[in-house]
Formats: sequence, structure tokens, C-alpha cells
Amino acid sequence: MNELKTIFLEDDGPQSMRVYEALRRAILRSDLQPGAALQETELAGHLQVSRTPIREAIRRLNADGLVETIPYKGAFVKALSRIEVREIYETAEGLEGMAAWLAARNVAAKGSVERLQKAAQAMREAFDRGDVVARTEADTEFHAALHELADNAYLAQALARLREQVHRVRHLTARAFGGNAASLEEHEAACRAIADGDAELARRITQKHWERVRTETLSLLP
Repeated sequence: MNELKTIFLEDDGPQSMRVYEALRRAILRSDLQPGAALQETELAGHLQVSRTPIREAIRRLNADGLVETIPYKGAFVKALSRIEVREIYETAEGLEGMAAWLAARNVAAKGSVERLQKAAQAMREAFDRGDVVARTEADTEFHAALHELADNAYLAQALARLREQVHRVRHLTARAFGGNAASLEEHEAACRAIADGDAELARRITQKHWERVRTETLSLLP
């Protein structure tokens, strides 16, 4: 498995958790592609651990919906269907729209929008100079700032898990975060609406953005 070259264990934490996080990270980043077989002996040898934490990690990944176990054949990285991709983006449309609404409401009540504005500006600068890596980092920071402004722990937890799935889809379809002019303009418009405390406008812009991204992403799938 050439994919194993990019899989490594972090230094801190219980071994079982580090193995789980390493495999989960590899799947979400598409280092382990859909359909890839997870062979316990090979993974254990590469990560220099026993088969027990590998087996535990696979069981957890199966529960996460990232791996499927086929009787008498083994465990494989689960592919995402068109329906699942559509549902991921429909969920993002709703939850990110709610986050934008809450963020604008909180700004109107004297919250600070400076972090969000700096992230939007960083996205613009990275886009103008064609820096994909910096643009991706700025997009991640923008959404982190948005979720912080929303100030809702339950929503933040749901969005964190959702963003991982969105990240996986974008890797699979080779789409960069914030990767075109329309996306940039939508982020800037949402930022302005939030800064103005216009909750409904912020929600509409954000939901329209995710609706467009969903349509574009599905057009890239077979």
C-alpha cells in the first residue's frame, strides 16, 4: 500500500487513540482512497504497533461510517455515494446558515468581527496571488471565526464533524477550499452582513453559497 507512506502516529496520547486518529486523518484527507483495504498486519507493521489497536481503530472507523467491513473479505475505506455527498452539503447549508445568523446576531449585541474580517481579507490576498495553500488556510480560519462568533457549543460540535466530511469530499473531487471568485465574493458578502448585524441576510448568503457548492460538487461526480 503506497498510501501508507503518509500515515504516521502523533507523539502524544494513548496508543489506541493515536492509531485511530492516524487512520481517520488518512481517510479524511484521501491518503487512503475509497475502496482501499485496511490490512491489519500491514498497518501494524507500518505503524510499529500490535494488531490490537489497529483492530480497535477499524471498529471505531466502522462506527464513524468511514470504513465498511465485508464478511470473509475484510475492512475497506467506505466510498461516498452521490446521495451521501448531497446530504453532507444540504446539512452544511442548514448548519452554516444558522451559524451565520447567530454570528450576526451576536455582533449586533457588541460582538467582535475582527477575526472574521481578517480571515476574509487573507482569502482575498491569497486568491489575488494564486496561493492555493494560503487560500485554504484562510478559508479554514474564516469558518473557525464564524463558528466562534456563533457561540453555540452544540452547533460548533456538529459543524466540526461536518467540516471533516466536507474536507473529504473536496479532496476526492480535487476542489480547493474557497477556490473560485464566486466563493470568495460570497464569503466577503457574508462577512459584511455579519459585521452589519444583519442576521437574515447573513443566513441567506451563506445558504446560497452552500447550495451553489453542492450543485458544483455533484456535477463533478460520476
